[in-house]
Amino acid sequence: MPSITDDYICALSKWIAGPCSIDIRFVAERTGEAGIFQVLFVQIHFYPLSSGNEEAFNFESRFENFIFGQQILTNVGLENSISVLQGAAAGEVVVYDKRLRLSDVSIGFPEWIETPNEWFNSLGFRIKTSTSHNDALLKCSRHQYQDEALRRATPPFDGLKDLCGWLNFSSLLDLPVPGTIEIRAEAPVDLVFAECTVANGSVTLKLLSHANLDVSDIGLAVRGVPSPGVTGRRQLGGDVQWDSPVDHTRTGSVSVEISGIDSVLVMLSLGDAYVRRQWFTDSIRSRNVRLLSTRYFDHDLKMVQRYLLDEVNQDKFELAVAALAHLSGYSAMVQLEKDSPDLILITPAGQVLIVECTIRTADVPAKVGKLVDRREALRRALSTDGREASVVAVLACQLGHNQIAATQSELAAKGVILASKEELNWQLNTLNAPVNPDAQYARLVQMLEG
Repeated sequence: MPSITDDYICALSKWIAGPCSIDIRFVAERTGEAGIFQVLFVQIHFYPLSSGNEEAFNFESRFENFIFGQQILTNVGLENSISVLQGAAAGEVVVYDKRLRLSDVSIGFPEWIETPNEWFNSLGFRIKTSTSHNDALLKCSRHQYQDEALRRATPPFDGLKDLCGWLNFSSLLDLPVPGTIEIRAEAPVDLVFAECTVANGSVTLKLLSHANLDVSDIGLAVRGVPSPGVTGRRQLGGDVQWDSPVDHTRTGSVSVEISGIDSVLVMLSLGDAYVRRQWFTDSIRSRNVRLLSTRYFDHDLKMVQRYLLDEVNQDKFELAVAALAHLSGYSAMVQLEKDSPDLILITPAGQVLIVECTIRTADVPAKVGKLVDRREALRRALSTDGREASVVAVLACQLGHNQIAATQSELAAKGVILASKEELNWQLNTLNAPVNPDAQYARLVQMLEG
């Protein structure tokens, strides 16, 4: 009977189309054998295409018995990519000619990593040892001379916390963690949002794929709303017309008529796993009156997107976040009083969110501190007659995850939701779908409690 590991390798092999890029981040400890290190934590990420700037991120740092680092392999062929995958799933990774091994892989615990985003998926798998091996690292994190050594290293890091933050391994310094190898892969096919449309019952979809992907593994289905019955549900994967490859990619397109609909849910899959679920709406027949009214004056929301994601302007960023909240169904108030949150949002059921907005990573600690204080003050003020009020605090940041020192888990520990550039972009791209602010509020509360 196939094991969980075998099932994952089989599923992931359909998501890898060489040449690809492989991002390996690692922390390991020296063993008694030359060139062999014990894995404390390793992350391996397969990307379908090369970004062209990988060398700028490659480094290796050493101190005492530990090695930290990142190595991005580019233009890796299919056979070598599968070899890296199989080796990692068996508990061994090779970086900079060093072999990193899990100490007791024979009794490891393989498991799938669930993707928290219900709209976009990447395949994740984890194998870990039965015991923690980072106790010595936890002790080192309390030694100032180790931090000073890293500040003098090449490249320099402001101590272990900065180094682990760069690698996204912050939890290693907080609590004992079993030796772990995590593997994740991004899909080599996706929808081209700007060229997917719904108009007068005509649905046109465009896809972008890696040139070497076996397109027979791609699944594409649509569901029209309002439903005209099962005839509004179509499988389109076999109808996609693919162009000739250009620069390692190729595009595909397909159109279908579904009369009477004003929106469509597109379900894209690869192999047995979904890649993306996405709503597209007829801009003329949209039932989101807020979106339709705004689009009439701001075509395709170009100005909202400009100040939300691209142009650096603090005041306009706050207005863009407020606009995004309004379009998502919240009542949004931009505060005029300086000693207050930047925004107060109210759901239709009366749930309250306070939002601080920032375009600079240096402002994050101060903004988080203000959010915590103001959330508690407002919560106490709203808790009357024995009723315990709930207030969710959100930090909206125009920067991406890799530019923000604090992680979502670190902010969640303080009771703050991080809405980085990726989340803001996702929210903007899902406005066509019916939005339920109270359901979204409940998911945010669940994230904080989880």
